[in-house]
Amino acid sequence: MDHSIRNIDQAMHLKIVVLALLLATVAVGLTLAVHSNSKAGPVEKIAVLKARPPMTASSSTVIVR
Repeated sequence: MDHSIRNIDQAMHLKIVVLALLLATVAVGLTLAVHSNSKAGPVEKIAVLKARPPMTASSSTVIVR
């Protein structure tokens, strides 16, 4: 048995592709399930932070903006 990815046969390549597609499908399914359940609960208010106007700090020689 050779453990190199370059020397695999067609059947092993097909198994790897099918496994990758299966895992991708499971990942997308879980993501959609979690996303749809997050909107099912009560609506929560989100705190909004507003930016203050820019300030200028200075000394006798250096101005920092």
